Amino acid sequence: MAKEYSFDCFLLNDESSVDGVNEITLSWGDIGGEILFLVPSDKKDAFGQLSNLGWIIVVFDVEGAGACESSGVAIGDEVVTVGYIMKPSREEDFAKRGAFPMNPTPNATDEIISVDLSGSSESSNRITFSTGMQELQRYMEHHSDCFAIDPLDKIYPVLDRLKIQQILLGLDALNKESCRAIRGPHFLKVNGFNDPDLAQSLSEAKLSLPSIVKPQVACGVADAHSMAITFRVEDFKDLNVPLPAIVQEYVDHSSTIFKIYVLGEQVFYAVKKSIPNANVLTKSSEKNELKPLLFDSLKSLPTSTGHSAGADSF
Repeated sequence: MAKEYSFDCFLLNDESSVDGVNEITLSWGDIGGEILFLVPSDKKDAFGQLSNLGWIIVVFDVEGAGACESSGVAIGDEVVTVGYIMKPSREEDFAKRGAFPMNPTPNATDEIISVDLSGSSESSNRITFSTGMQELQRYMEHHSDCFAIDPLDKIYPVLDRLKIQQILLGLDALNKESCRAIRGPHFLKVNGFNDPDLAQSLSEAKLSLPSIVKPQVACGVADAHSMAITFRVEDFKDLNVPLPAIVQEYVDHSSTIFKIYVLGEQVFYAVKKSIPNANVLTKSSEKNELKPLLFDSLKSLPTSTGHSAGADSF
């Protein structure tokens, strides 16, 4: 099972422990982390030397179900069960890197059925979850010992692109005279693309062209990722993007985006391929008679060689 999920696994006995320790050290010596070593209670004396290596040593009772002894980690009555839900492709990706235990949730898909954008509250009651997620929600409500790293009542803001933009307005408060200015992109909420005052509204929102147009709802509907890049005001007429929509300033980023993740005091990032700069897109649009570029951000992205190409083919 360890090998299936890309873990290095070494089986030691009291006769091979010295050679085994050398083998593990050669394999894992440059990791810089801790090594978990499980040893049955009837063999713990034979492996006493391992306690000097800084490993996490867990001694378990082979015969019974009694609490385990441990050096460097709490085991026994303090065992914590960690659960997670994500779609299968992400589970497989994390499993290949040994990031999760080997009990994945079967058939996990998008768990959000719909999102209610009306009103001003940010309650999770405005989100319709799948049956399985509703069961999990009820379970957590009745088990106070469960701690959710991503509480369901905190999910709503990231499902509404207008709310995301409003949150980004707070970046202005971080700016200081001695620092480079940080801000979110200019934006405008649009309820209809044929509004005769749309051009004036775009100007008042400090929006120049090209602009990127996105549905306000970011998840929970089939076309939440149906987007467009517009090059002229005329492009908005009868534009095939779900309403209400967010018109957003197109920011040049040289086909590269950085996704930043923060867990406690740890900061992680991933580099992703993205859409070319505006001048490249403009040339591509001119070749296609200045038509807006329509795409699904989960499936395809506009490129310099045509309307779109698979996001994974960059």
